[in-house]
Amino acid sequence: MSTCSATQNRHYGYTMRTSRKWVVMIAASAALVSTLAVVLPLLNPEPEPSYNGRTLSEWLKMSRRPAVTEGFPGEATLAVRSIGTNALPFLLKWIRYELPPWREKLLTLATRPVAGKTLSEGKVVYGNSLILGKSTRLAKLAELGFVILNTNAVSAIPDLEALMKGNQSPVVRRRAIYALGEIGGPSIPALTNALADIKQPNRCEIIEAIYAVERMSPARYSNIYRGACLPALTWALNDPDTWVRRQATITLYNLTPQTLTHATAK
Repeated sequence: MSTCSATQNRHYGYTMRTSRKWVVMIAASAALVSTLAVVLPLLNPEPEPSYNGRTLSEWLKMSRRPAVTEGFPGEATLAVRSIGTNALPFLLKWIRYELPPWREKLLTLATRPVAGKTLSEGKVVYGNSLILGKSTRLAKLAELGFVILNTNAVSAIPDLEALMKGNQSPVVRRRAIYALGEIGGPSIPALTNALADIKQPNRCEIIEAIYAVERMSPARYSNIYRGACLPALTWALNDPDTWVRRQATITLYNLTPQTLTHATAK
């Protein structure tokens, strides 16, 4: 081999090694950037909106459902309403939380059955709050947030509808359904369309949310939406699912017993 050829081969080998080195460095840099993009928001989460020196979650912890306060909003309720739509990104984030498998397993291990009851009905859990964690508590507070904001949370309907129809856990889907029910009248199309879809899970819970909308219509909306859900509930009387038919019948009877014949009610 000539000196020139050997020099060319060494140069070629050096170039190849250098190219591979740069490829590895670029790939490592990309992986680092991706990792930081995930980790940094966790280390420095976006601060919650606040009002009068307290954060949204702090006000929600102090809040009570309107029914408990006999219709008169307390300081915490007024504070959450003052935060308004700024609360929605956080409520939607919290309501999406799913308990990870390791926490579910730990919850099962820390549970013992109570005589005469199933594990889910009569469980006694040791360290329940610690096992469920802060995120579970925030998810419950998010539900209360939608109760307080009511129609002021109307812009969250598309996200909640997606959660209701998505592949999330049943717990997350139920949270989304009840949040839609608490938003009320503007959520009726999302709820009734989901009820009409026989592939939609949790349809009995959807009927419960519809019942809440109808029941609260006179107090919240001056009857603007009164009766808007009845056609969907009437259609559900012939649903192929026995439990959906049963739930629709009970709901219609509770809302408007005069619309049902004795045979249907029976």
